[in-house]
Amino acid sequence: MKVSTQWLREYVDFNLSPEDLAEVLTMAGLEVESLTREGEGLEQVVVAEVCLVTKHPAADHLWLCQVYTGRETVEVVCGATNVESGIKAAFAPPGARLAGGSRVELQEIRGVLSRGMLCSAGELGIADDADGILILNSSIPAGTPLVEAAGLNDVILELSLTPNRPDGLGLVGVAREVAALTGGVLCLPPNAVEELGPAVDTLTSVSIADPDLCPRYTARVIQGVSVAPSPLWLQRRLRACGIRAINNVVDVTNYVLMETGHPLHAFDMERLREERIIVRQARSGEVLRTLDGVDRSLRAGMLVIADARDPVALAGIMGGKDSEVTSETRRVLLESAYFQPTGIRRTSKSLGLSTEASYRFERGADPEMASWASHRAAGLLQEIAAGKVCAGILDVYPRPIAPCRIDLRVGRTNRVLGTALDRKTVGGYLHRLGLSCQEADEDRLQVHVPTFRPDLTREIDLIEEVARLHGYNRIPSTLPRIPMRVTPRPTTEAVGEKLRNALEAGGFWEVITYSFIDERWLDRLRILPEDPRRTLVRLRNPLSSEQGVMRTTLVPGLLETVSRNVSRRIYNLRIFELGRVFLGAEDSRHLPREPLTLAGALTVRNERVLWQGLKRQNDFYDVKGVVEMLGAEMGDGELEIARGGVPFLDLANSAVVRWEGSPIGVCGLLAPALQEELDIHQPVALWEIDLEPCLGKTRRLSVFSSLPRYPAVLRDLAVVVDAHRSAGEVLDQIKKAGGDFLEEAILFDVFQGRPLPAGKRSLAFSLTFRAPDRTLTDEEVRLIQEEILARLQENLGAELR
Repeated sequence: MKVSTQWLREYVDFNLSPEDLAEVLTMAGLEVESLTREGEGLEQVVVAEVCLVTKHPAADHLWLCQVYTGRETVEVVCGATNVESGIKAAFAPPGARLAGGSRVELQEIRGVLSRGMLCSAGELGIADDADGILILNSSIPAGTPLVEAAGLNDVILELSLTPNRPDGLGLVGVAREVAALTGGVLCLPPNAVEELGPAVDTLTSVSIADPDLCPRYTARVIQGVSVAPSPLWLQRRLRACGIRAINNVVDVTNYVLMETGHPLHAFDMERLREERIIVRQARSGEVLRTLDGVDRSLRAGMLVIADARDPVALAGIMGGKDSEVTSETRRVLLESAYFQPTGIRRTSKSLGLSTEASYRFERGADPEMASWASHRAAGLLQEIAAGKVCAGILDVYPRPIAPCRIDLRVGRTNRVLGTALDRKTVGGYLHRLGLSCQEADEDRLQVHVPTFRPDLTREIDLIEEVARLHGYNRIPSTLPRIPMRVTPRPTTEAVGEKLRNALEAGGFWEVITYSFIDERWLDRLRILPEDPRRTLVRLRNPLSSEQGVMRTTLVPGLLETVSRNVSRRIYNLRIFELGRVFLGAEDSRHLPREPLTLAGALTVRNERVLWQGLKRQNDFYDVKGVVEMLGAEMGDGELEIARGGVPFLDLANSAVVRWEGSPIGVCGLLAPALQEELDIHQPVALWEIDLEPCLGKTRRLSVFSSLPRYPAVLRDLAVVVDAHRSAGEVLDQIKKAGGDFLEEAILFDVFQGRPLPAGKRSLAFSLTFRAPDRTLTDEEVRLIQEEILARLQENLGAELR
């Protein structure tokens, strides 16, 4: 937002230099990004009188001008068609610089030496018009610096406003801030208009088909307009704000936009079918050619301004080419409306079209400014375009927007800010901002927030306004009082850190993947239809079709990471992710579940050769060992890894992970078909565990055990069991029968074949026995070993080998 300080002074008087004003605004939250002096570089250009004009002897389209500069008379060659004797014009002597940095030199033109240059407004950079020289008021003395004569000693402030301050997107809003900060008085521009034409409701009509997207729409009719270039003062002000002058009608709407911050639009009324306005949603397939000449395909949900048949403008964004004001326009329908911000933002983003109007409507224009801005623009069109304003205004406002009311406690204001302000001072600050206050009780003010401040919705917002007006630099610096409390860490945080540390110590790297996945991943992983992971949480506005649902498993992110790294020749990976998955609810009455989940992947390239000369690659027991290590870290629950089919894992190398008998996850090698689909040419071991069932029994602190004082007793035990019996089942029975004296049981040999019967195999275990308070005798160990064998025979049909 560019602000002309000269223009600003018309609405508020202040005794600050531009630099000081920039500092005051910045400290109050309206950051000034840059400060530009408008006439900079034109110091040598002066007002000169053209005394005599004669034909150039060697060119029909050139003139020889005798120009009095206030000190001397010089001869200048000029090609402008509007040059004539007696006028005052802008003269640049040799050595002067013009807009864009070009330098005026002594130059011989068709045999005549030109000692300077008579300049157009475009060459001086004060208007877009470059046709003809700039003619100045004849009363200005020759020799007067142009910067002084044309009022070019303006300073332009460029503001960087936060999205919650749409009131600062107009000169009136900035003037209100300056008045509040400096103690000045806000003077609004005149908006009186003389209505001479017939009643507006006899000429046109307005209907709103979607009042949610367009709460208010006003229309005026101005007849007999004369479309022409705008006066220089208006062009200069628009140029200072970064807007190109077009014609007087369009320029008035842009002028009022920059003045009030409220967008307007002018339609050529004769180009509207049936000369009426309908505010409605676009129909799918409709096409509108906008003012920039682009044909835009519209979709349902986009708000348009239409005539009796077709769209004629994108509501709040840009007008249509077919209804624009041209030099032939004689009757104008003036629109001033309020559009719902999210609707404008959605359409603007969808079409990739951002304008000064959409920029303001997206942030929240003032609905009460619609009629005021319409009056102001109508008055200017009457003055500048010789228009006759028809009587009345069509104002369709079915559900008026009421100002917000907020209770403000003076005591809380002082507690938050660390100040000692009284009620009168607090109310005075808010009153200076245009907010009305009423005393509710000794400590409370009832504040009525006008519609031009949509950012003020809570008590803390008003406290911030008090701080801004009081001055942040006047608020004393004090150390906050923070009571010291011991707050236990949440279980999820403590467990997560413990498992994370264990994995990192084991050489794993943590990764963080997107919480959004492609729904097709569930088909790739062969997740069954009845699986809870098929109950999805869908995104309303996904970033892409490949990120349309919230993840119900961490596996897709890990596999994409593995695939991406392997494709870049990073073959040896040990990665894990600790995060939440999102399981949708069965109905809208319940929220989705977000269980904490831990998953990992490890892969080693097949060609990796160990020092013994052996090749090593992943197998099922690598990932099984990781899961067992995690189970030991998790604490006192019973972890079990049992063979079982998992859809996306290799059938012969997969298992289900159970905790206290309930399934909590899976582990194993990735199915070869899926491995090939992902273009991963080496085995990938995976695990995924739902940590929620384990949190209640997780040991948060490690328990110290002293070194053993007494020797251990070692025994080997070999038993013959059915071939389908797993070593885990046998170990489980051994541990239960071994009691407290069995310190460790390890499988060290598996044998199957002759002389063992068919369908049998031998499992050999190394058993370690130890008592904490004495050395166990051989007899004690023998009795325990007999108990173990008896239990194996009874429960598993095992036989001693």
